[in-house]
Amino acid sequence: MPSCGSYWVWESQASSFKSKYGISVESVTPNAANATRGLQDGGLIVISVGSATPFTSGGHIMMIRGQAGSNFLVGDSASRTRSESQEGFAPSEFHFGQASGTKGMWIVKKAA
Repeated sequence: MPSCGSYWVWESQASSFKSKYGISVESVTPNAANATRGLQDGGLIVISVGSATPFTSGGHIMMIRGQAGSNFLVGDSASRTRSESQEGFAPSEFHFGQASGTKGMWIVKKAA
């Protein structure tokens, strides 16, 4: 386990989440297409974001909970305003796949 930051237990324990809770966790390449696909399949998207995004000056775990047109709606434990926004954030604001952008993405949904 790293000395700082979040331990991505949902990734390393994906099979346990499925057998114990009926939840599937799929690690995917961070990009807008995968986020949209996961939402369309009925999931929520857990993301790990960095300082290139408008959500943190360091690192932060949050989720993408839906879409407003091409924008993504977020669930952000650090900001009620961002979480309640119905306008969302443009895909470009997530800096998908960049080291200081969104560098981790998981689709979480009810297991089939």
